This record gives sequence, structure tokens and C-alpha cells, in this order.
Amino acid sequence: MKFKTRFTLIFFLLFSVVLPAQNQSYFETVGKDFSTFLNSGKNLVDSPFENGSNFLRDASLTLAGTAVLFFADNSVRDFALRNQTGLNGDIFSADKFYGNIYSIGLSVSIYGYGLLARNSKIRKTGLQAMTTVFYAGIATTLIKSVLGRHRPYLNDGNKKFSPFSIDNDFLSLPSGHTTVAFALSTVMANAYDNPAWQTFWYSIAGLTAASRIYHDRHWVSDVFLGAVIGYSTAKVIIGEKENPSNVNLGITTNSLTLLVVF
Repeated sequence: MKFKTRFTLIFFLLFSVVLPAQNQSYFETVGKDFSTFLNSGKNLVDSPFENGSNFLRDASLTLAGTAVLFFADNSVRDFALRNQTGLNGDIFSADKFYGNIYSIGLSVSIYGYGLLARNSKIRKTGLQAMTTVFYAGIATTLIKSVLGRHRPYLNDGNKKFSPFSIDNDFLSLPSGHTTVAFALSTVMANAYDNPAWQTFWYSIAGLTAASRIYHDRHWVSDVFLGAVIGYSTAKVIIGEKENPSNVNLGITTNSLTLLVVF
């Protein structure tokens, strides 16, 4: 851990020294984007209070939908287990490359390309993707640990819980892969108003959710809640207005400043 920390600090210092003066705008852009990232977190926390009745309605519908799907958990699982074939295994393999670390890498790569290419639209899309995946992932991780639902492959039934657990076997609800998949796909689908483009992104997210059920890693109620968390978080991030940020980070080759306005 110490080695990694030292390496990161050394790399940052070298980057700061070597970076040409004409590229100072990169630092300024990254500083503004990081301010936006932090402010988005604050907006997500404030959103339930600002939206009031709408939030309560949506939350109630989500909880009701998750509860109703509890009754379908076993039948959907049985159906998936009865149809384990080589062809289906190839079809439902989306969770091997989507909804995981590769999706995080994709969002970072999109932002990095937009930054270096000075393409504000691509950079903004990448920033929204990173922000959504991060905050939606944090929310899902916290809920998983608090609920401690047993995964289906343990054969303990869909109503078995071990609250406040960090054991991966007890982190079934909601599905993290599905959360990340719908968070990223919603942002990407919103980037271009093209039906084919949007269909592709939502389809790969849906296939990822189905893959988690097929591989007996999640119940259908798990993937439903994960999809709602990813989608709704993305919608909040996408809908943010270009208002002055409460958190501002300034980066230059000589200094780094953080300003928080209450």
C-alpha cells in the first residue's frame, strides 16, 4: 500500500513538472470536472428532499416492485437452471465484460479521450458515466451490506438474510453488475438521440441483468432493484443544470486548492 501511494505521488509530481505550460487548460478542466463530480454527490443526497412526494412515490413503487418479484424469484431461477446449455452460456455471458471493472474502465476512457481531444461533448458524457457509476455503485454496496441477502447458489431460499455482512455470499440484493450496467447504459443512451444507439445500450444492460440470473448469482428481484438504482441515479446526474458548484477545485502546475461554499 505504501509503495502504491508513493508511486502515485511521484507520478503526479513528475506529471506536474513535465506538463508543458500551454496545457495548463487540462488542469483547469479537470479541476472544474472534479468540482462537478463532488457537487453531483451533494445533489444526489439532496434530491429526495427537494423532490418530496415524487421521490416517495418512486421509492414506494420500487420497493413494491421488488417485493412482488420475490414471489417470482424461485420460478425464474428454476427456469434459468433448466435451460443451462452451451449456446445459452454464450448468449448470457454479458456479465463477464459489462457491469464490472471493464465498464468502469470504459467510462474513464471516454472521459480521458474527450479531455485529450478537447471534445466537450464526449468529455461530459465520460464525466457523467464515471459519476453515475461511482455513486450508484456506492449506494448499491451499502444496501447490499445492510441487507445481507443470501445468493441463490447457496440454496438457502430467497428469503434468507444475514444483515450487516461483508461476506460476498450474502451480498445478493441489489445486483451490483446490473446497477453499473444500467448506470452506464443510461448515460450512453442519453448521449445521442438515435433509436438504434439507445436500443443497443439498454439491450446490453438488460442482457447483463439476465446473465446474472442465468449464472445463479442473483435473484430476479436483485436485478430489478439494481436496474432501478442505476437508471434513476443516471437520470439525476444527466438532468443536472449548469449551476455554480458548491464545491470548487482549482488545479495548477504550482498549486491545488479546494473551496467549499455552504
